Amino acid sequence: RINWRLNTKLDSLNEILIKGAASRKSLWSNSITNSENYTSGMDLLLSNSSNEVVENEVDNYNFDVLYTKKFLKKGRSLTLNAVANTSETNGNGSLFAVLNSVAQGLRDTTDQIKNTDQSINNIQGAVKYTEPLSSKVNLSLGYRIVNIENQSILESYNRNTSTGRYEQLD
Repeated sequence: RINWRLNTKLDSLNEILIKGAASRKSLWSNSITNSENYTSGMDLLLSNSSNEVVENEVDNYNFDVLYTKKFLKKGRSLTLNAVANTSETNGNGSLFAVLNSVAQGLRDTTDQIKNTDQSINNIQGAVKYTEPLSSKVNLSLGYRIVNIENQSILESYNRNTSTGRYEQLD
C-alpha cells in the first residue's frame, strides 16, 4: 500500500491539497459445506457437500485534488474538487459439489473452474461556494457530478467428463 499527500499554500488566499493512494491485495478463500436434510421421520432425504476455492488479486488506485480559494471576507470561500478511483479484480477459482437425493436415488455433481475480471471506475467533480451570513451561520451552495462505470466478466466452466477439460461455459 502506498499513500501520499501534498498540501501547498499558493499564497495567503489559495491552497491546493493533492492526495493519492495505490494498493494491491491478494485474497484467498476456501469454503467447505456439508449438509443433510431429513424427513419428519428422520429419514435422510438429501445430502450436500461442496468445496469452493477462490483466489483474487485486487488493485486499487485513488487520486483526489482539492483547490480552495479564500476571499478577503472571513469565511467566504470557493472550493473545487476532483476525484478519480479505479479498482480492478482478477482471479480464478474452483467449485466441486455433490448433491445426493436419497429418496430418488439421484446424484448430481458440479465440477467447475471460475474466472473473474472486474473493473470499477469512479470519476467525480464538485464545486462549493460558502458565504458567511453571521459569525455563527454560513450558507453553502454546491454541485457534484459522479460517473461510475462497472465492467464484470464472471465465467464458470463445467468439466467435460469425456475429455477431462473445463470447456463447457455454464
